[in-house]
Amino acid sequence: MDAPSTPIAQAPAASLSTTQRNWMLFVLLLVGVCAVTDRSIIALVLEPIKIEFHLSDGQLGVLAGLAFSLAHAVVSLPAAALADRTHRTRLIAAALAFWSVATALAGVAQNYVQLLLSRLVVGAGEAGGQSATMSSVADLFPPERRSTAISIYYLCAPVAALLSGVVGGFVAGTYGWRAAMAAVAAPGLLLSIVLIFCPAVPREATPKPKAAPTEAPGWGEVMKFLWSQHALVHVILAAALITLVISGPGTFGFSFFLRYHHMNLRALGPLLGGLSAVIGTVVTLGAGMLADQLGKRDPRLRLWLVVGVLLVATPLTMLAYVAPLAIAFPLYLTHLLIQGAWLGPVFGASQNLAHPRMRSRVAAILFVVNGLVGVGLGPVIAGVLSDVFNAQAPGEGLRLSLILTTGLGFWAALHLYLATRTLKADLARAGAA
Repeated sequence: MDAPSTPIAQAPAASLSTTQRNWMLFVLLLVGVCAVTDRSIIALVLEPIKIEFHLSDGQLGVLAGLAFSLAHAVVSLPAAALADRTHRTRLIAAALAFWSVATALAGVAQNYVQLLLSRLVVGAGEAGGQSATMSSVADLFPPERRSTAISIYYLCAPVAALLSGVVGGFVAGTYGWRAAMAAVAAPGLLLSIVLIFCPAVPREATPKPKAAPTEAPGWGEVMKFLWSQHALVHVILAAALITLVISGPGTFGFSFFLRYHHMNLRALGPLLGGLSAVIGTVVTLGAGMLADQLGKRDPRLRLWLVVGVLLVATPLTMLAYVAPLAIAFPLYLTHLLIQGAWLGPVFGASQNLAHPRMRSRVAAILFVVNGLVGVGLGPVIAGVLSDVFNAQAPGEGLRLSLILTTGLGFWAALHLYLATRTLKADLARAGAA
């Protein structure tokens, strides 16, 4: 099926100056930092929450993942449709303020149900802005620079790791986990005010298609086009599996080192957060820039880069869970190679494989699948498996669970390989070859 030839309602991104485009990318990067920090701070404080409310690992998994992702999935698709038709910058500002307030309110929760409700609201809020943010980043730059731009945006992950580890770890270790929730929520409220005064991001940075109806394609047309893009389907499935793989160490990494190696949260937070920030920044930005350089020779090489990282880092991360501390800690950090390397190339490929007028909704579909499988079920699967294994081998449940879930990285690599088989034809169909 050919991509729909729908004109763009706003001026092309070239109407923004280079300074304006770079400024908007920076602001959206800060939005991403707030999103990832507010979403992931819960992982830092799982152990004190577990102790205070007497929870199982399975309950922690639901709290850290499924509660957030269910609300995120429900809101993502209608929010993406709205993002394809409205002022995206203001939509992002409203969503940011909403989820920041919800994060702060988690700090006053008095029981497990109230914590779950706060996570549901955070998930709904982030869904309101995530697709609009991703499509805005994609529309700021042309396809040949998109992996780099998206990698710059996804520097939000290592920066958030630094903030949640150093700031959150210090505050949680000194004043308690409730104070940490309030501390990480405050910057989002300030940034939402800044966004109100930022310009709208034009709809695309690629050449305009030939004139046709002015309305954005409907959901039926979007889904029909998506299913015709076999490479896009495999990219979405690979993204979900990769997120499931990294959700294990991402959610239970602090708990693992606290339980098995008896490290202190106040020391572990800054150490792991600082190292994650440095390694994540280098890998995320480096992989995006390298992917764009490789893509000039052959667009399939962008995905082959991620395949190579998965095949190397997956077994090394698995070894971290059985090694002594001196070896386990550096081996554990290899999961950051996966966490950083896939973002720019995979998200860039998903946006390149989407028609410009469908980008917010394709991003939303990816986020929904990725959220339900990876962010949502990943921590739940890891937590439930930990409880099951712990009943059979007391004290070893979390270790065995993390080994098993990390091994799914090989399955993700298979989907990326399958995506390369039709990638060139699918890029041509989307007009982004």
